[in-house]
Amino acid sequence: MRYERLISDVRAELSRLAGFIGVPANSKWLDQACHFVDSGRVGGAESRLHPSELAELRKACTFGNQAFDLLEAEWAAPPGQTA
Repeated sequence: MRYERLISDVRAELSRLAGFIGVPANSKWLDQACHFVDSGRVGGAESRLHPSELAELRKACTFGNQAFDLLEAEWAAPPGQTA
């Protein structure tokens, strides 16, 4: 689950999480969860970093992001296929 996606579409991401762990995405639960997410926070921390610090942070996260992308693609692939 990516923070950016959660912030931009809470219901869809939590429904996806529920499906991943094998529980129903109950609409009452989704409604309540939406109240805890502040979509106005997107990009807040990034805007406070100096450009060189942001570049360093992005570089440090490269391998982790690539690994996450691979895992996410494998999970999203139809059974018996890999991305």
